[in-house]
Amino acid sequence: MLPKGRPPATVSYKDDGGDTLMWQVGGAKGGSDGLLAPDVPADGITTDSRDRPVSLRITPKGVRTGSLADLSRFDLDADQKKMIPFYVTMQYRNSGKYDVVPGMSDGVTLRTAGGRTVRKMTLLDIGGPGVARCPEAVPYKMVKPNGVVTECSVHLLPKGDAPAAVVFTGAGAGSPSVTWRAQIDGGE
Repeated sequence: MLPKGRPPATVSYKDDGGDTLMWQVGGAKGGSDGLLAPDVPADGITTDSRDRPVSLRITPKGVRTGSLADLSRFDLDADQKKMIPFYVTMQYRNSGKYDVVPGMSDGVTLRTAGGRTVRKMTLLDIGGPGVARCPEAVPYKMVKPNGVVTECSVHLLPKGDAPAAVVFTGAGAGSPSVTWRAQIDGGE
């Protein structure tokens, strides 16, 4: 099930040997297999506070394996405590003509080798230090035209599964998805 107006970005198949095949669908942008290389910049769209479209230049900066110890300050349920956090860092350049508030990482999902689509965690952290290894936005202020912000999002995956693709789906009607092949940079 997908939200109205949001076409699928990829379809994946994992064979018994552990290899994952992925294909582009629904108008997603990517290479010949529908996936951009892990560090290739791409164009996307978000909206400003008045719902006006704002162009972005998006550059993936890495997918890292985390540790549940990084999330020890947060109240995780029993199922979440059995998972592995992955940190996705993206850089967004405002290539439009309106200011935007950081929060583009809300449109980032991970597609896993096991065929799951994993949205970012919402971690309530009023006045706390957040997740030291995965800051939400640097800097956290309005992103002016031609300004740049770096954001990191936390995604929990079941043990034995791994990120296969990073997908950015922008805000606004008809905003296309952009899909990159995930390259895990390591972690602990």
